[in-house]
Amino acid sequence: MSRYRNPQDIVSIRKHHSGYWKRREGRVTLSSEQTADLRLLCYHTKWLAHRWQTELGPALQALGSRHATECHEHIIAAAKLAACVSSATRF
Repeated sequence: MSRYRNPQDIVSIRKHHSGYWKRREGRVTLSSEQTADLRLLCYHTKWLAHRWQTELGPALQALGSRHATECHEHIIAAAKLAACVSSATRF
């Protein structure tokens, strides 16, 4: 089970990060290529999380893998961050 229950948990973590407010002061401008790359990263992260939850995670747990829980935490956190980025940038 992920320790990040909802996107607000992730937002609160970012607010406590040491460089968070410095990065928030200025706007970041991305080229069209960088924007396309970010869009693809978000898409693939969401796809991976879905595949993880429906097939890969349960399969590793059934095998008794100790990596299943650790991977689950990272994959779900990445998918939640991708969802936050997608909604914040309005792709």
